[in-house]
Amino acid sequence: MKKILKISLIYLSVFLFAFLFKIDVHALTKTTDDAGRYNYTTVNEDRVQLSDSVEYIKNTGFTTRSNKQYDQVNHILCADMTSNEDVKVVTWAIKNQTNTGFTRNDLLEIAKDYEKNHPGWIVLGGVNSDQYYTKYGTGAGTNGSYIYYPQPYYPMMSEGENWFTISPYASCNNVIGFKNDNSLNQIVYGHRTVAGFKINIFDDNNNKIKSFDVTDLNIFGALKDGETTIISPFKSNEEDVYQTVYKTSRNNLLYVVENADLSYVSNSKVFETSVQGGNVNAFFGKGRISKITDDVELSMNQFAIETTNQELKDALSVGTYVKCEYEFDSGFDGIREASGFHTVQRLNGADQNVDNSYNTRAYPRSIMGCDSTSGKVYLITCEGKNSGPTAGMYAQESNALMKQYNITDAFQMDGGGSVTSVIRNENGELQFSMPSVESSYRLIACGLFMVMKVPTVEVKVNDISDNKVVIDLDDSKESEKYSKMFLKVDINGVSKFFEADSNNQVTIEGLESQTQYNYILCLQKEGEELFETKIQGSFKTRKHSPNVVSLNYYLDDENLILKVNCTDPDKTIIKVSVVIGGKSYFVILEDNIGTINLGEDARKFLDVKVKIECITLEEIEEIVFENISLEANAYVYPMHIVSAMESFMDEILK
Repeated sequence: MKKILKISLIYLSVFLFAFLFKIDVHALTKTTDDAGRYNYTTVNEDRVQLSDSVEYIKNTGFTTRSNKQYDQVNHILCADMTSNEDVKVVTWAIKNQTNTGFTRNDLLEIAKDYEKNHPGWIVLGGVNSDQYYTKYGTGAGTNGSYIYYPQPYYPMMSEGENWFTISPYASCNNVIGFKNDNSLNQIVYGHRTVAGFKINIFDDNNNKIKSFDVTDLNIFGALKDGETTIISPFKSNEEDVYQTVYKTSRNNLLYVVENADLSYVSNSKVFETSVQGGNVNAFFGKGRISKITDDVELSMNQFAIETTNQELKDALSVGTYVKCEYEFDSGFDGIREASGFHTVQRLNGADQNVDNSYNTRAYPRSIMGCDSTSGKVYLITCEGKNSGPTAGMYAQESNALMKQYNITDAFQMDGGGSVTSVIRNENGELQFSMPSVESSYRLIACGLFMVMKVPTVEVKVNDISDNKVVIDLDDSKESEKYSKMFLKVDINGVSKFFEADSNNQVTIEGLESQTQYNYILCLQKEGEELFETKIQGSFKTRKHSPNVVSLNYYLDDENLILKVNCTDPDKTIIKVSVVIGGKSYFVILEDNIGTINLGEDARKFLDVKVKIECITLEEIEEIVFENISLEANAYVYPMHIVSAMESFMDEILK
């Protein structure tokens, strides 16, 4: 995984994508396939920068066949994998509710599920991945159905887990691995083999600490010396349900995972299949050992380990976390993401032979490609409808298009109604980037996405005044801790850095009132350089706070007149109320002065306080700036008002 030096995406839950932009290209660009029989002409490109290294291109153009022009629209995601951004290409499928496999959904929901399960990572865009089986049955290929479903036609790896190593065709081929490093050639391609069936033991930090060979899946007889088996429920040919299995181990003990995080048989030797050689075992399971027993009945979402290998026995106990999987050969060392594909379209800069009925027809297509000379990876979808201006392209025409982007290696993932693409829009929300091929977006098995690591530091304004702001930085959800956190703020055209204190608070003083300031979060790891994120936002200081300077009185025709003097430099006060004995008297300020004629009310007990109601640019709010309490020792009557006021003044002067 690439070292984080710069994160180039606005944090979704708080802020918008303010840095998106478009470029229109109007020059016609025409290219042909290697044989010169098929062509593609670009008429226009709309480009949107999703991050510093990932770009979305909407390519509008046309193909020409038999002197007839066919309009085309292609959606292209391009990632420069040599950049310092922490971007990678990943595969994903949605786990079903019983943890016994996966479930189909549209590409948008698969992308959202990836983000849900990967805090700190966001999807920039993606396309549908490998083809898949949708129905229960024994047919293969022609009718899109099989015993176990949904599963891709070919192998798939996600997060270093070999969910599907052996396809229903009993093959490990038609799979590409993604390096996700800074190298120029980003893929591993070639015929794969199974390196073995393994039990891998992990510590509490998800680090693999030991690995052991498994002899085979579901050995129900006695084990020989040194043998190991995984016992797991499976489906039969007769019905679409998991068969309960029983195992008695008189000598070797059974280590049982009763509530697996994931457990399923994707192929089994007991299947009667029409695919030659298709009756092979394939399994993936992970979970924590919950009990050790001699006898067990296993239902779905459960599996057990039985072994005569003493070293493995010593490594297993209640609470041990295990992953059991069929692993690829050493050619996939270091690969953590891999996807199956349908057709090799380009390899080492040359078109491959794709002349068959599937490819030589107008069809929507999804393609993964890369430029092995620059480190760029491409995810491409071609629009297409049976009734509409864009019917789709031949695979050879896609090759012609890819030459415009110097794509040296390309693999067709799927075609037809499953073709879909998503991107993150200018509001930071995931959306479909192309119309559905059919009446609605098809439910598919898996997706291929470009994702980016972003900090999960939340920025929240805690307190703000006319010249000061206090901002909280919450990194409690961040998996990687930072030695220092800063806010970069532009003040009077100069960028200044304000470091968070030990309480993760940033205090910024000396600001101008009624002014909006923009900030960018900057982070620093121990021993590394400060890097600027695109977690950004703004705050606006308040107007100057009004202030009560004085409260005076005088007599006018035996009425008591109160005079309120308030400083209000930004003219924020819309009214002033003086509350006496629970009764409010409202005044209008003129040049900061307002008067109140109390009249006969002056005879009452005087308990005076000043409340000022202000208005800001954002909202109206009540703020009490000063409380003044005045008390007299007697009621005030007209004939004694002068003496009463003198008593008043005596109290005030005290």
